[in-house]
Amino acid sequence: MRQRQKKEVTTNNVKNNSSLPIQTQITNNSKVIFQLPATWFAYSNSILIIFSFFSALFLSVIIHYEKIVRNAYFGYPDEFFPSVSAVIGDHFPERKVFYFGMFAAAVPRVVTAHCAVLAGYQEISKQRYHNFYYWLNKIVGVLGYIRLVSTMGWICVSSKDYGFWHIVFMFQYYVVTMIYMFLQIILFHAIGRKYSAGWKALIFGLQTIALGGAAFFVYHHEKRVPGAYSYCALFEWFIIICDALWEGGTVIDISGMAIQISANTFMPFQINKDNESKKQDENDRNDNNNDDNNNDDNN
Repeated sequence: MRQRQKKEVTTNNVKNNSSLPIQTQITNNSKVIFQLPATWFAYSNSILIIFSFFSALFLSVIIHYEKIVRNAYFGYPDEFFPSVSAVIGDHFPERKVFYFGMFAAAVPRVVTAHCAVLAGYQEISKQRYHNFYYWLNKIVGVLGYIRLVSTMGWICVSSKDYGFWHIVFMFQYYVVTMIYMFLQIILFHAIGRKYSAGWKALIFGLQTIALGGAAFFVYHHEKRVPGAYSYCALFEWFIIICDALWEGGTVIDISGMAIQISANTFMPFQINKDNESKKQDENDRNDNNNDDNNNDDNN
């Protein structure tokens, strides 16, 4: 009887909380002050990435075109398109514009990556998958954070400042990103996120095409073929576009999540599901409680 009473009390509490408006819901005994859909962070991240790179490219072409297409061996007209490194780190004002956009995208990028990891945990726990997928999601999360650090590395350290370390961070970013993408595709396909896994597989396939840029880099650096570095640069910009599309595709994974700021001083930022997802979970929870009550009555 005591167990049945406890279950009825918890069920009534859930129903009472779900009937309140979003702005006044109680989470962890604290009142929600502000709430934003997690998808807003994913959209803003992709938009700011596109703005940062292509605004810098636009300004560079207008102001410093012949300077940014010149490399150690050739210049204009042999070389016709600038590399990413030349655009984002060599000249003012495009460098400052790029920095402004990327630092503005830092918070949405971190929040999006964290929400994607939590979305994986929620699906794994809901479906009761094997512990292998739990640890795989952890590995994907760690790689995601390493990817963020690598991004800040080749952004903050420009090719004009420390060329060697700039290349190291860019190479690390590309390798970690490919592993991160591949493992996340396996994970989301295994836990039933077929549409998300299909979109990620498409972007991953497109990004593997960028490996062709390595051949043009060899032609440029070893054989010193005129124009080869410009074709290599085109592959670099293609990677940027794929990265923005990948980040935008995270909307599929975190569409049922929201960022909440509550009055709780210890955890002011909480990531919770939105109303539709909450209703589904509450229905599942109520069904389980009804089954338990029926079992108790039979006993």
